[in-house]
Amino acid sequence: KMQEYRNSCKNAKVTSFSSDIAKEWRNLSEKEKEKWKLAAQQDKLRYNAEKSLYKGPWKVPSERARKDPSAPKRPPSAFLNYCKTRRAERKRENPSMKNTDIS
Repeated sequence: KMQEYRNSCKNAKVTSFSSDIAKEWRNLSEKEKEKWKLAAQQDKLRYNAEKSLYKGPWKVPSERARKDPSAPKRPPSAFLNYCKTRRAERKRENPSMKNTDIS
């Protein structure tokens, strides 16, 4: 399977990587997905805790679309956590590719 990715990476489009990872995610068993769902759930708890402590503005005035840098970041979903690890593996397999091509 790794050799297939290496061969396809030379001329592959960005969307093909994303769709491959999405297919892998769909084919994971619920037991395998549980790890990622648990990580997402824990990150959501962290986000809600930070959000409850945050006293800054939640809505930015429309004429100025800048987000408050001290606002807590929203937690990534289980799928995005999974993608992040797969992207790192692909980067190791294809060090010459740009990050934008792998993402």
